[in-house]
Parts: sequence; C-alpha cells; structure tokens
Amino acid sequence: MRNFLIASALVILLLLAYVRNIILSCGHPYYAQTEISQLHSAMRGYQERYGEFPPCLADASLVARQERFMKHLATAFPGSAYGKTVQDYQRLRERLLSTPAPDEQAYLFINRSGQPEPLNLDMLDPAESLVFWLGGFPAPFDAEKYTDRKSLFGFHRDRDNPFRRDSLQAEGSDAFRFRTDPLHDFRNEGFTDNDADGWLEYSLYLSATEELNTPVVYFDAATYQASSQHAALLGTVRYPADGTLVKAWGYAIPYLEKFSPAQPETAVWREADSFQLIDAGKDNRYGPSAHPDTRRMVELPSGRTYTTVYPGPYVESELSAEEKDNRTSFVK
Repeated sequence: MRNFLIASALVILLLLAYVRNIILSCGHPYYAQTEISQLHSAMRGYQERYGEFPPCLADASLVARQERFMKHLATAFPGSAYGKTVQDYQRLRERLLSTPAPDEQAYLFINRSGQPEPLNLDMLDPAESLVFWLGGFPAPFDAEKYTDRKSLFGFHRDRDNPFRRDSLQAEGSDAFRFRTDPLHDFRNEGFTDNDADGWLEYSLYLSATEELNTPVVYFDAATYQASSQHAALLGTVRYPADGTLVKAWGYAIPYLEKFSPAQPETAVWREADSFQLIDAGKDNRYGPSAHPDTRRMVELPSGRTYTTVYPGPYVESELSAEEKDNRTSFVK
C-alpha cells in the first residue's frame, strides 16, 4: 500500500510538471509572470551566494563589459586566479577559444555551418547572461556521449577554477558529476540560441508561428545607473545588438521611474539598486522598430516615453503598443 501511494504521488507530480510546461509553452500570462517572479528570486539568491548581482554585459563599451566581467568573477570566486583587468579577460577568453591544457577540454557548440566551434566570451549579451549566471555554461555538444543530453552544464565545482572543463578521462561516464546545478528550474524546451553564438537564451514560451522567439532579458542596476551619468551613454543599454533581431523584436530597455528631458542626468531608474527582467509578452516584440541612433526613455507605470535621435531633442509620447503587454520583474 505504501509503495502504491508513493508511486501515485510521483505520477501526480509528473503530471503537474507536464501541465505546467504545456501552459508555459502556450504563454499563459499568469504562469509566465510566475516564472519571471521565480527568475527574480533566483537572481536574488545568486546575489546572496556570490555577494553581488552579476553584470548583464550591456555596456556600450566592450572594454567596460570586460572590466565588469572580471571584477565580478573576482568577487564571486575569490579563490580563482583569473585576475581583474582587461588583459586578464583577454587571457581567459583566449583560453576558452584555444586548444585547452592536456587535463581540460573545450566548450564546443555546433555553429550554423555544422562545425564544432568554441564559445566566445565577447558574444555574451543581456539575455544570455541571465542563463549563464544562473545556470552556467551551455552543455557542450559532445556531452551527450556520456549521459543524457542536458541544455545546461553549470560551472565546475572547483571554485578556484569554475570555468574549466575536465579532461575526457576525468569526466568518465558522467560529464556532469563535477558541475554545479542551476539556481533556477529552467525548462529545457525554453532554451533558444537566436543569434547562433552557442550561448543560450531563455524564452517563457515558444511561438508556433514565429521563427525567432524573444527571450527574457536581464539588466543589472550598476549598468543602467552608469549609463545615465553620461549623456552620450544614456539610452545605449538595450537588447538585442543584432540588426535582424532588432527588426523582428524592437529593443528591450531598462525602465525608469522618472525622467526629465531637460535634466537627463537626473534620471531615476526602476529597481535602482538591483536589476530588471523584461519579457516581450505574447506579441513577441519588446518595443517599436527603431534606428540604432534612436534612444528611448520610458517611465513606468506612467508609460511616458521620451525619444531622441542622439544628440537631438527628446520627443514625448505614450507607451508604444508593442510594450503594453511586456512583462517585468517589478510591475505585476
């Protein structure tokens, strides 16, 4: 009788998980917002574990992105010897791109030409950084040789060298045994790689009619706060960077609480001390199509929008139709 009850309970749990995944894949607003809340909690958990929120890698300057990446690694993994400078970043990047040491393997993915290619740290963006920091590296394409295919590979459990991948001999029959677990219960069917760079994004639902599915985007406060300190940078924190994706989706941007076109440097951001998660909703668009020189500042919940073709004047308007169904981690 006891075994029957245990078996029945397991069946019920599996059915509930199946129904949850079906509902999420259909984009039900309640469950999509619930998962955004769960992602929000997971990122809070990351901050508690590693000491700070990770960089979203949306800085307009590549050098600034590289510096913030290395400084965060030094905070999150203080025992590592990766360093803190741009030069240290380049060494780490080249290490991942080049032939690894005899006791390590490369993180390889299959590119659009059908060939194995190593991951490039420079390609990480604000959607991929959400998955990377909460879940680690994407599973290398050859990991399926050892165990059932998974979409996430975690970090190495060696906190002094979390970016390493063990040798073929060390991995043995289970490539995942020395890897960390994700901080969020990601659904494997939600993973995408819209820009085909090997790094994974995460969509709350996959449209049956759209070839490209918008992922959840992560912006950390340190990045958008820094952008409002310089007029030339204000409005440059956004996603995506790929022109094809911008045409399909528009730009995802971090939102403001208060903005004055006369004094843009006094911008007050939503979630000024933490981060924002942005989802495009069921229309699969973050915002209106825009030229790369166009910058948009949007207040929430008021919806007041200020648009400029930098360095021209700001034009005030209402919240765009594309943004009205966007979901965030702070406006329920």
